[in-house]
Amino acid sequence: MIIDTHVHLDDARYMDDIEDVLKRSIDRDVKKWIIPGADPKTLKRAIALSEKYNDIYFSVGVHPYDAPYYDSKYLEQFLEHEKCVAIGECGLDYYRLPDEHEAIAPYKKMQKEVFLDQIKLADKYSLPTHSTLLRCLNRLSQKRVVFYTVTMPMNSLSSSLRVDFILA
Repeated sequence: MIIDTHVHLDDARYMDDIEDVLKRSIDRDVKKWIIPGADPKTLKRAIALSEKYNDIYFSVGVHPYDAPYYDSKYLEQFLEHEKCVAIGECGLDYYRLPDEHEAIAPYKKMQKEVFLDQIKLADKYSLPTHSTLLRCLNRLSQKRVVFYTVTMPMNSLSSSLRVDFILA
């Protein structure tokens, strides 16, 4: 069985053809979907989809680009929902940094703080993180992770990682 662990079905682009999108993926043997919690503004749509379709699940979190909008209290109200399966999409992402040089360090600091707070939420609710980061996870208590971007050989990943992981 194939489970798509990173599909933004809550994106507005799929609003009009969600049935077709699901059918095409079913035709390719995908049986379950997890919508990553990247943007708090689309979280309620992700939850609505998970409630409408038996095999759609969601995670709760904020992508690093949306770190300024992070509100743990808002996200926490959804963590015990029966279809919530993870925290994230969380991590660090420095691809699009502010143009002003003096704004870069505070932006990176905010991303780190938000990432660490989401890991604490994962621990508190015994949920895995949906993450891009390896080094930070080894220093923390988080023990279950779904990686969706890995740029190292598998033998290096498995020997350096002290957590249970799923490579998506």
